[in-house]
Amino acid sequence: MIDVTFMQGIVVFIVATTAMLIFAAGTQGYMIARNRWYESLLLLLVAFTLFRPGFWMDRIHDPYESIPPTQFAEALGSVDDGSNLRVQIAGVDDYGDPMTTYILVPVPSGDNSEERMEALGMELLADGDQAVVDFVEFGSQAAELGFDFDQEIIEVLAPVDRWTKEWMWIPALVIFGLVVLLQRRRRENSLPMNQQQPLKEAIMYQKILLPVDLNEEGSWKKALPTAITLCKTFGASLHVVTVLPEFKMPMVGAYFPKDFSKKAHEAVKEAQHAFIQKNVPEEIQTQSVIVDGSPWEAIIKAGKSWMST
Repeated sequence: MIDVTFMQGIVVFIVATTAMLIFAAGTQGYMIARNRWYESLLLLLVAFTLFRPGFWMDRIHDPYESIPPTQFAEALGSVDDGSNLRVQIAGVDDYGDPMTTYILVPVPSGDNSEERMEALGMELLADGDQAVVDFVEFGSQAAELGFDFDQEIIEVLAPVDRWTKEWMWIPALVIFGLVVLLQRRRRENSLPMNQQQPLKEAIMYQKILLPVDLNEEGSWKKALPTAITLCKTFGASLHVVTVLPEFKMPMVGAYFPKDFSKKAHEAVKEAQHAFIQKNVPEEIQTQSVIVDGSPWEAIIKAGKSWMST
């Protein structure tokens, strides 16, 4: 950063960091809730405005005004210290070919136009509406900038007084606040009434599915503590799932008593309740689920059914 105070540097750092976070939210499609397409566009627009507020200010108010070439000295004497003039010149290059270019002229020190022209090290010759470089002092600022004898000044652009570009941050932050408000309302309204809690609770973890084999401790020994932590962190409910073979199929049921399936369900239900009572804290909302079929098919089917509710 150039020519800024310590406090200005702090403000620029905070605004730039905020812009980067907003840009990330816009490109990833998620901030407080999943972005709608127009919210992503608005977030990218806000980030761009925070990064480049001058882009919009230049379109509201031109930063320069055109000055007649013959008034170059007057323009140099009237602008503020530390500003620049944009000067278009026409002449020949080092090979004698015609060329036209722009030169950014920093305003030299001096109390008036004469002193500043002397500090610049250049004299002009006015002929009607034309201004021609008549003299350039060797080693002067004008010589270093690229001015040379007999060059014609085509156009002079002088800075104008206008609002500072940082004012464009205000409408950008207002738009950002509107997007935040829309997403907060949409997220809260998407939750059931008994689960509409502060935004720190992530909506993506409303239900935790935990398949367990009650006869195999290794099936849940590592998964259960993680599931409990997620439930406590996000206020989610825990669904403990145990899968039984499909005893009702004719090829399987023929080898078991008629009421075997019912008794197996009752036994597993009692064992599952005992498992929950022993291993799951009381403050966690827990549901016991028993499904029949192939383990992987039954678990996926159960998960999809809960996702749709």
